[in-house]
Amino acid sequence: MYNNHFSTSTTGHTLLSKDETIPVVMPDNAMQNAGIYPGDQLDVLAVQQFRNGDIVAVEISGKLFIRAIYVRNNFVMLEPAHPAFRRFSIEWGTPGIRFLGRVQRIWHKARQSA
Repeated sequence: MYNNHFSTSTTGHTLLSKDETIPVVMPDNAMQNAGIYPGDQLDVLAVQQFRNGDIVAVEISGKLFIRAIYVRNNFVMLEPAHPAFRRFSIEWGTPGIRFLGRVQRIWHKARQSA
């Protein structure tokens, strides 16, 4: 069973200062089916709690991932919205994980029409 809410304050994972907003750029097509495309600018709000299904920014060993987050027991699942990308399942306490926060706003990159 999935938890509906969870807090990073009890997980031991690194978190930014609460309520800080940082800009990040979507690095890949993993969330394309959720309407987030490579090069889109994302406003990420550092929060202490997430809900299952929130779209979050996470650094794993220095690499940025934007994924939907789900928690089950002692594991975090990071789900892409595009089938070509794989799901990550990470145990709490795994070194090298940094939750940047929840995606609050998407600024779409101007695209050329085909």
